[in-house]
Amino acid sequence: MRPPLTTTIATLGLTTICLAQGDKTLTLRRVIMAPGSYTEPLPRDQWIPDSQKFSRMRPVADRVMVVDATKPGEKILFTSKDLNAALAAAGSPGSTNNIVTPFTWHNTTTIRIQLSHGVYRWRIGTAKAELILPLPKGAARMAIAADDSRVAFVVNHQLYIQIGKAKAKKITDDGSKDVVYGGGAHRQEFGIHDGLWWSPDNRFLAFFREDLGPTARYPFVDHTTMPPKALHGRYPMAGGANSYVQVGVCDVADGKVRYLSKGTEKDIYWTNATFGPTGASLDIAIVNRGQDHMTLARFDPTEAKFKKTLFEEKDEQWIEPEHGPIFLEDKSGRFLWFSPRDGYRHLYLYNATGKLLSQVTKGEFDVREFVGFRDTALAYVMASGENPLELHLWEVNLKTSVMRQVTKDRGQHRCKLSSDGAFVHDTFSNLSNPGQSQVILLATGRVSHIVRARHRFPVMGKQEFFSIRADEGTKLHGTIILPPGLDPTGAKKYPCLLYVYGGPHSQLVKDRWLGGSSLWLHYMATRGFIICTLDNRGTDNRGIEFSQAVHRRLSELEVRDQLQAIAHLKALPYVDSRRIGVHGWSYGGYMTLNLMLKSPRGTFACGASGAPVTDWRQYETGYTERYMDTPKENPKGYASASVIPVAKNLTGRLLVIHGTDDKTVMWSHSLAFVDKCIESGVLVDYMPYPMQKHSIRGRDRLHLYKLLTRFFDDHLKTRR
Repeated sequence: MRPPLTTTIATLGLTTICLAQGDKTLTLRRVIMAPGSYTEPLPRDQWIPDSQKFSRMRPVADRVMVVDATKPGEKILFTSKDLNAALAAAGSPGSTNNIVTPFTWHNTTTIRIQLSHGVYRWRIGTAKAELILPLPKGAARMAIAADDSRVAFVVNHQLYIQIGKAKAKKITDDGSKDVVYGGGAHRQEFGIHDGLWWSPDNRFLAFFREDLGPTARYPFVDHTTMPPKALHGRYPMAGGANSYVQVGVCDVADGKVRYLSKGTEKDIYWTNATFGPTGASLDIAIVNRGQDHMTLARFDPTEAKFKKTLFEEKDEQWIEPEHGPIFLEDKSGRFLWFSPRDGYRHLYLYNATGKLLSQVTKGEFDVREFVGFRDTALAYVMASGENPLELHLWEVNLKTSVMRQVTKDRGQHRCKLSSDGAFVHDTFSNLSNPGQSQVILLATGRVSHIVRARHRFPVMGKQEFFSIRADEGTKLHGTIILPPGLDPTGAKKYPCLLYVYGGPHSQLVKDRWLGGSSLWLHYMATRGFIICTLDNRGTDNRGIEFSQAVHRRLSELEVRDQLQAIAHLKALPYVDSRRIGVHGWSYGGYMTLNLMLKSPRGTFACGASGAPVTDWRQYETGYTERYMDTPKENPKGYASASVIPVAKNLTGRLLVIHGTDDKTVMWSHSLAFVDKCIESGVLVDYMPYPMQKHSIRGRDRLHLYKLLTRFFDDHLKTRR
């Protein structure tokens, strides 16, 4: 066991850290292909159920330790050799290396290991693990019941349920490329990342059935074949037809499938399906197509019948429930509900019938995450408090709504409660601290079992936060990275790169290690660039007014705010105002084009736009209509938000990049923009990545960053 290393921090913020032998600079290949090689991360700690102990597994470790939160020190719990032998005795191929296979805890003495072919349990110290649930081969989607007694999965478009080691039973027969079972319908726009859910008692399986038939076809092409071939595809563009989504329920007791029904309206969003604590009810947040009205509806899963409306919420701009009810553990049926109705995202307490009892959390900040309950009186949440760059654990009294900040160290925290609620495991970092884990005794605040991260970064640039005001006075937060050895006198002028995203549900500027900036941006700083990032209006965790300010006019306020960051840069004595570039991806690619085309002439010398939206009429229904309404409802907003009509305004050097198989921002976006550039006689550089999707992966990713690095070297590093 290596002793933890205390990080040395220079006085200028992010600077000298633990120089690896022989390393003097960041290298592009390692930054892109092996960023983890610069760090030795914190251990993976897990609370052991019904105890005040946790297991500790260090990266690339051959053993698991056990730590008692009430005592100093740690002991060996088991080794990879012990676990591999137990799995092999159960007939599993197991692992031949000496690294511990990832696991979770089943109970105080038994761990759970999920492998590709099955779920095993091993009582630590025994000779043989037990195969609990064999898993199917070739399953496209999978949901395992909480007790591992059964699994639901999709094979060849059909939905199956398998109980234990029995043969799987097919419960659908009309699945196809256009009828999708168990997928994350509505494109994850409501916090939906899956489409299969087991009830707590494992009797019911709820699932999405999505009929893509009403949605327009989209001409995807496989360019790897000779000749290229057409691929099946559909894409719901703003104002067009949505897919038809249903929520089905299979009762394992009788094997029957039933579909929920409420009213006659079909063009709605079914979101955040949540079973009640006993499985006797199923709550769904139903949102209208206009996304300004939500109904929390309760259904009886036995007959799939609508029982009652618990409550409704409306908002003139938009409403987007991303969490289902959070039921208290006292069997009362009371539940917590996230809502921004008072201007910030807070928790509200309801009784079992949907009557509002109280607002549980309060303050001019957003509650970002529910962590857990300690008992019937206390809950724990993650919220920033007065500084939106930070994230802390807060204790909330459910009876009095009194909130107490638990974590004190500056930065972004991640916290997990022990099963008895006496301790919290806290992991955090900030601009000056590369990472630290610790255990906090909630009753007293005493901190113990501190472990600090080890980092092997070479000398890097100074990073610091700054705040400016938008043109109407709103406070905006940004971060700046200065090159190592920067001359602050202004005798030498430096080029700048503005990295931008700027879209909804984003926050780039955070008080965490590296400041929320990618390692590539730090690499560019070591090459002599000043790097700047700003969170404009419309981004997250600043209250509903801040995020909804962009409603029906995407890019307008965002561009104005980013130009305030440029003004801030130009006021610095060492910035060369003639050598400023901009880069972003996806919404950031869209913002890059807007900044290049709608800023005063000469603001940007160059820009690199990745996978950009260029005309919101071509983007998908759920996302676009939330922020812009439909093209029919808001024609002027769509016209002003498009970058295609203003392509003729381009003056700097522009590079546009797009994956040809992008199924998020269609390839047609950038093609339409390039076509307009040709029509306008405007020169533009263009780089397609064949068959790459929205995120560029594999060997192409290194190529992409070589391209970006060369582009900004060529057009910013040399004074013109």
